[in-house]
Amino acid sequence: MSFADRHAQALELTAAAGADVLLCADPANVHWLTGLACEIETGPSPFAPGPLVLLSRGEPVRLIVSDDELPATLPEGVATLSYEGFTTGPLDGPRHAQRLVGEALDGRTPVTDQFDGLGPALLDARAVKDALALAELRRALAVADAGQAALRAIGDDAIGASEIELFSIVRGAMEASAGTRVPVLADLVSAPRTASMGGAPSDRLVHDGELILCDLAPRVGGVWGDSCATIAVGEPPAAARAAHARVTQALDRAIDAVRPGVDAAALDRIARGADLDYPHHSGHGIGSSYHEQPRLVPSATGSLREGMVIALEPASYAETFGVRLEHVVRVTADGCEVLSRHRLELS
Repeated sequence: MSFADRHAQALELTAAAGADVLLCADPANVHWLTGLACEIETGPSPFAPGPLVLLSRGEPVRLIVSDDELPATLPEGVATLSYEGFTTGPLDGPRHAQRLVGEALDGRTPVTDQFDGLGPALLDARAVKDALALAELRRALAVADAGQAALRAIGDDAIGASEIELFSIVRGAMEASAGTRVPVLADLVSAPRTASMGGAPSDRLVHDGELILCDLAPRVGGVWGDSCATIAVGEPPAAARAAHARVTQALDRAIDAVRPGVDAAALDRIARGADLDYPHHSGHGIGSSYHEQPRLVPSATGSLREGMVIALEPASYAETFGVRLEHVVRVTADGCEVLSRHRLELS
C-alpha cells in the first residue's frame, strides 16, 4: 500500500459519510496521510495552529502548514499551502491558515476527522498496517528495545539512584538509537510506586530488593513504539517472583492466542485468565497514535484482522509492588509475529 492507497481509502470513507471534502486536524491522521510528524513535545505552537490536510476527489491532497513545519519532502500527490508562522512581525498564523482553508474549500462544506464522526472510521482504517507503517513500527520498536536494554544494563548499580536519573540514561539510549530527539511517553517507577500501575519518573531513590517497572513508548518519525518490562534490583521478594511468573504465563497465553478472527474481548479474557485482575486493558493497537484499535478490554467489540499490530500488556498489582510485561505483535495469516525484542526476565 502507498500513500495514494491511503488517500483513496480516506476518500471512500468521506463519500460514505455523504461529503465531497475531508478536513483532517488530528496529528495521527495528518501523519498517516502525508508522512508529516507534527511537533508534539513542546505542545501547541504560539506561532501557528497544527498542520491540516484537505482531501477531495480529483484534486491533489493539500497539506496546510506553517513555513516552520514545512517538510523537506512529501509523498507523490501531496501539495503544500504554507504560510508565515514564526516572525518578528505580528503573529497571525491562525488567520493565515483559516484563509488558506477557505480558499481551498471554495464554498464547499467538509466532513472533519474530529467533529463529524469520521474519526473512528479513520482509526479503523489505520488499524491494519501497510508495508510502510510496518517498517516505521519496526524502527520505533527497536528504539524502545534500546531503552529497555539500557535500564537492564545498569543492574544493581541502580541502587541509590533516583528514578529520574535512571530515565535520563534510558532516554539517552533511545535517542542515540534513533539518531535524533524523540518524544516519549514513559512510566519508570520503583516499588511501592509500581503497585499503582506506573507514572512519570520522580526523584525517589531505588532500594535493594525493589522492582522497577519501565514502560516506554517513543515516537520515531511520527510512529510510536511500545514496550514494558519489570526488573528486580538485588534480590526481590518471593511474592514478586511468583507474580512475575504469572504475568509471563499470561503474556505467553495471549501471544499464542493471537490470530485473525479472534474476538478482542476473548483475547482480553485469555490474557487475564483466572488469576489476574488488573484495572486496565490487556492490549491495544499502536501506530501513528500510541493507543489505537483494537482495544483489548472486557467490553471490546470486533475481532482481530491480519496486519493489525497490537501491544499485549498483562499485569499483576499487589499492595506493595506491581508487575507488567509487554510485547508488540503483528497479526499474521495463522498466528502472530513478535516484533519487540527486549528481554522480560525479572533479573
